Amino acid sequence: PSRMKPGFDLGMVAHFVNMESIEKTILKGVKNLNGGFQLILRQGNSPVIKRWWRTSDHLVDVPNSFEEQVEQFRELFFDSCRIRMWSDVPIGTALSGGLDSSAVHCSMAHIRSAESDKTRLAKDWQKAFVLDFTGTKHSEKIYAQKVINHTNAVPIHKEISLLKISVEDILQATYSVEAVQESSIGPWSLYREMRKNGVVVSMDGHGGDETLAGYHQYPVVALRDAVWPWHRNGRFVDIQATLKGMYDEEVPDGFGDLVIPSRFDVLKSMFPV
Repeated sequence: PSRMKPGFDLGMVAHFVNMESIEKTILKGVKNLNGGFQLILRQGNSPVIKRWWRTSDHLVDVPNSFEEQVEQFRELFFDSCRIRMWSDVPIGTALSGGLDSSAVHCSMAHIRSAESDKTRLAKDWQKAFVLDFTGTKHSEKIYAQKVINHTNAVPIHKEISLLKISVEDILQATYSVEAVQESSIGPWSLYREMRKNGVVVSMDGHGGDETLAGYHQYPVVALRDAVWPWHRNGRFVDIQATLKGMYDEEVPDGFGDLVIPSRFDVLKSMFPV
C-alpha cells in the first residue's frame, strides 16, 4: 500500500501558539479531530465527522455569591477527579508544584481518603512524577515536594540535562505529540518515565490555566471583551482590580506601559496605528 508523505504547511508556522482546537495542522493534508467530535469510518463509505459535545450547551448556573461559587467549583472539580480515578490499572500524576497539577493530586488524595466506597477507585494512584531540568532555574522539585509531603505521594524524579538532549530526542518528542508544533521534550520525557514505571494513565493539570485564566494573555483578552463590542463598565473595573492584585501594577505583555490600562489604552491596543 502507498504511504502518505505530507509536506509542511509553512503558513501554519505563524500559528504555533494557537494550534489547539483548530482543524488545520502544520502538515499539509492532515487535519485534527478536535475535542467534542467523533470520526466514523465504514468500509466503502467516506469518513464522517460529527460533533457530539458542545461545552456551551452544558454550562452550569453560576451562583451569585462568591462563597457559593467557590463551593460549586470545588464540588465540580472533585467530581471530575473522582470519575477519572475509576481505574483498574495504576494511575499517576505529572506534578510540577503549580496550582493545576497540585490541585489535581491533592484532590486525588482527598477523594481516596474520604470516599466510603473505594471499590472502583484505582488502588495504585500515589506515584507523582516530577521533572527536574538539572542545573537550571526550572527545577520543579521544591514546590512539588510541598505537595508530596502533604499527600504522602511516592515521588519519582526525572532529571533532564539540557547539555545531554540529543537531536533524536527532540525529533521523537516533536512527532510524538498529537499537535505537531514546538518540541515538548520535558513532558515527553516525563511520560516516557511513567511507562517505564508501569503507569499508563496519567491525571494531569492541563487545562487549569485555561479554566482559571492563568496565562498572561487572558486578562488582556477579557479587558478587550469588556469594552468591545459591548460596553460593560462594571466588568472592566472588576478586571482592572484583579490585575492590580495579580501584577502589583505590572501588566502582562500586550500593553506598552507598566500601569493598569485604562479603557483608552485597551481600545488603542486593539487598533494599532
